[in-house]
Amino acid sequence: MLKLNLLFLTAIFFIGCSTFQSTSGDKMKLIQDKTFSSAPDAYLILGSPCGTVKISTWDKEEVNVKIYANENAENDVDFDVKQSGVDVNVTGKIKNESESHNLNVRYEITLPKQYNIEVDTKGGNIEATDLNGTKNLNTMGGNIKLDRADGSINANTMGGNIHISMNNGKVKANTMGGNISLDYTGTNYGIELNTMAGNIHITLPGDFNGDADISTTAGKIICDFAEPVKNYASSSLNAKFNNGGEPIKITTSAGNINVEKSK
Repeated sequence: MLKLNLLFLTAIFFIGCSTFQSTSGDKMKLIQDKTFSSAPDAYLILGSPCGTVKISTWDKEEVNVKIYANENAENDVDFDVKQSGVDVNVTGKIKNESESHNLNVRYEITLPKQYNIEVDTKGGNIEATDLNGTKNLNTMGGNIKLDRADGSINANTMGGNIHISMNNGKVKANTMGGNISLDYTGTNYGIELNTMAGNIHITLPGDFNGDADISTTAGKIICDFAEPVKNYASSSLNAKFNNGGEPIKITTSAGNINVEKSK
């Protein structure tokens, strides 16, 4: 019942955000294409009222920002792409929220591999690949996918799934209505995963060290490192993985948790 209620609330949230989404027939066009000289370890800061974000990397010490939008978004959103020092700032602001509807926006950004990003979109998916550095990713209505990454990540979505594949960094991920998957290699710098209505699946090296605190209110736990305690509906596990170490905190209110050793 808890899971159904949470999924219902998530659906209502998506309906509330529908004024920022496009119909499938909407045509998008490139409205901005800017390139800046930058440097490793600088910051990309992106804030938008809507839109999907796709980030990839290259060997150049440059940042390229492309913005695609349908006609409504081009007319109703003020886009600003500028550089401050070596950092790059990308923003979108709705001119009149009461008159805006069917806004469809896509950001495609290419930057140096060693780079820090802060992304905040109110409605859309976020995807980043082959990126090192600190990553703060936030969306109010979409999925988050991070592949082949290094460095710390903080990922939050109110209505979507989170997938992370990374090496050596602190991991924090939270979703109110979706699943979380983590494929991690390297040293433990701390892991914190939480979903209110979904399953969590984690793959870790067999020699991974950590202090685990794992629980589900309505579901089961399967763990290759230790045996969980099973109650009527809930399950929990408090144990050291190998020699112990940084915390591994994993919780779901309604779902299963699977912690596997990598093959």
